[in-house]
Amino acid sequence: MSWLTITLLALSGMILGLLRPKQPLRWGIMTMAPFPLLTFIDLSFSICCHSIWPIELIMYLVLTAPGIVGAFIGAIGNRCVKRKRPIFSPEDLF
Repeated sequence: MSWLTITLLALSGMILGLLRPKQPLRWGIMTMAPFPLLTFIDLSFSICCHSIWPIELIMYLVLTAPGIVGAFIGAIGNRCVKRKRPIFSPEDLF
């Protein structure tokens, strides 16, 4: 796994969070959602190609974290721009 992959996942989550700040968790998960779906489609055609598919799914679960963090950062950034408040305040956590 490269830093470029993690950066692009976080960046895509951040863009989605900026565009739709009301549901950052949903948009963060959606950054990685196609990959497990494609794995299951591939498994339905041939199971011999994915002998360690449970590990692959765990890896996808871990790689969802940068997208979720990026989406929350984007949502907080959107709220700060709209309210013209400081970049971070404790109220943004709750």
